[in-house]
Amino acid sequence: GDEQVNFVNAPLIARQRGIRVREVTSEDIENFANLVTLKIRSGQGTHSLAGTVFSRNDIRITQIDDYRIEVMPSPYMLVCYYLDRPGVIGRVGTILGSREINIAGMQVGRQSAGGEAVMVLQIDEPATPSILQEIEQLEEIKSIRQVQLRGQDMPAVSGD
Repeated sequence: GDEQVNFVNAPLIARQRGIRVREVTSEDIENFANLVTLKIRSGQGTHSLAGTVFSRNDIRITQIDDYRIEVMPSPYMLVCYYLDRPGVIGRVGTILGSREINIAGMQVGRQSAGGEAVMVLQIDEPATPSILQEIEQLEEIKSIRQVQLRGQDMPAVSGD
């Protein structure tokens, strides 16, 4: 449904949807005072996402799978796994630009130069399936997914 999730009803909504919630508290703060980690298991494998809230309007995604990254969530994002080679980011940007899709922001996470990496592109409007297909056909692209977040509290991303 379209019900609003808040601190009070989140545990109940999670249970109703079959989501298992485990709250872990620790005295030793590693990087963030509050960190939420989401693990998703499906037939296609396991993925994880971690994030934190610095203030009401400063929400950050801090990790995608094994990649450290700092992304401010926005309504339309492309999450792309790729081989870290010169020119890949430029080619993805060129495809989006040629299709009149403006990039509001972009962040990259990688473990080592030349290895596999993840990029998150914040875009001003949704990309069509044909645009995603064109990007996915680039040799270095492993996968690309579009993420659309809804909600009135969604921050606008300012960028170039």
